[in-house]
Amino acid sequence: IHCNVVGASVFLNDVKVGLTPCVVENLPDKKPCRLRLEREGYKDAEAVVVPIGNDMVDVNLKMKRE
Repeated sequence: IHCNVVGASVFLNDVKVGLTPCVVENLPDKKPCRLRLEREGYKDAEAVVVPIGNDMVDVNLKMKRE
């Protein structure tokens, strides 16, 4: 998970899993996963990804200043 803001908190289905940039492993196969990035002074960025098998999904989100 990449973002134009380094150190943004990464939430997967409302559970904090790290800071940007980061790698999240063992996602449920073929089930939508909601990603949310938070950082003080920025609007949250969100995306939904659906992993397929062991395929890697590259997510690049942009956060805007509030």
